[in-house]
Amino acid sequence: MNDASKLVCLLGLTMTFASPNLAAADPGHGELTVLVTVENGALTLQYHEPGKGLEGDPSMQCAVGDKITLPAGGVVNLQFISADVPYSFEIAGYVEKLDIVPGLVSYSEIVTPAEAGQVSAVLQTHAEGSKKVLAVRFRSDLNAFDSRMFCAP
Repeated sequence: MNDASKLVCLLGLTMTFASPNLAAADPGHGELTVLVTVENGALTLQYHEPGKGLEGDPSMQCAVGDKITLPAGGVVNLQFISADVPYSFEIAGYVEKLDIVPGLVSYSEIVTPAEAGQVSAVLQTHAEGSKKVLAVRFRSDLNAFDSRMFCAP
């Protein structure tokens, strides 16, 4: 491992770990947190306003067809829950393959690009081996937390 790789690891640009308790671990303060629930291969996202925590109602919730929207130029905390079977999820170039196991919360942190754009993500069902390709949009035209941005088609 070269020095640059060690620095990236130390800075924690991409970190993943699992916890059996969603409320017990609250990575990131003052950053957007997105709780991603996977059930029957479908995603539901809960966007939580920075500094608000995950207790109580989500700040914004939407079902996802094939697009996930994140603000450009920031840090987003992703928390994943499976409601049924094991899955894996990755965002090409941003989030390495992350296992999503029923009964555990899996965490990842993404540093989004400064410019608007779009990349691919893959959700794979471990039980069937089926893969679903999603588009991850990075939007810079709105504030970091603007409900018009997140659930727009």
